[in-house]
Amino acid sequence: MSIEGKISSIVRQYVEAWLQQKQGLSEPPLPKILVLMPNDEYSSEVEEAMRGLSLEYQISYAVNSELLHAGVEWHRLADEAALIAVPMMSLGNLAKTATLVDDEPIPAIVVNALLGRKPVVITTKNLIPTGFEKVVVPANMVDVIEEYLKALQSYGVAVSPFSKLAQTIRDSLSESASEFSYLIHSKHVREWVNEGEIRVKVPSNTKITPLAREDARDFGLKIEVAEEESK
Repeated sequence: MSIEGKISSIVRQYVEAWLQQKQGLSEPPLPKILVLMPNDEYSSEVEEAMRGLSLEYQISYAVNSELLHAGVEWHRLADEAALIAVPMMSLGNLAKTATLVDDEPIPAIVVNALLGRKPVVITTKNLIPTGFEKVVVPANMVDVIEEYLKALQSYGVAVSPFSKLAQTIRDSLSESASEFSYLIHSKHVREWVNEGEIRVKVPSNTKITPLAREDARDFGLKIEVAEEESK
């Protein structure tokens, strides 16, 4: 997709949202997906893979070179997105994201999404050797790549084959829509006490283990659970 096409797509999304609000329509806006790509080389292939999602979600595409010059605009779109997808992650971005180095746009957006517990989907396309590449690429290099992928999965990233990109996105959004709870353990209470805390505020979707409650009482730590917002 050309730069003009991407801009046109974004403008259309915002005009439609504005008209919907102006007319007082009750339908909620479609969830937003931000698709990050290292370059334009595979843009047509990625758009084709995402085509089946276009009626269910608002999809924005961003190429790394655009992100470098767009600044706040893409950060805002990333914040508004319900999910971040990286269908064609470069080896450099993979290594940086797996080691939490956020000095480039794509790793920075992905790392910040993970810190905010936002779903992230990447595929193994161009990362894991296929066909005769399995013979050509040194096995120890493949081992390193697989370790990076395991690290991302441990952070909560959904890793899938490119052919299952759309379904993995649907599944990830479905899981994130289900009720999520933070869980406070005894170790958290002891860490707060050691840091000198006497009162800790936590969101309404927080569960506290019985031992954590007991330790909080014994150490004089008050855990305040916010009241759930009325819908």
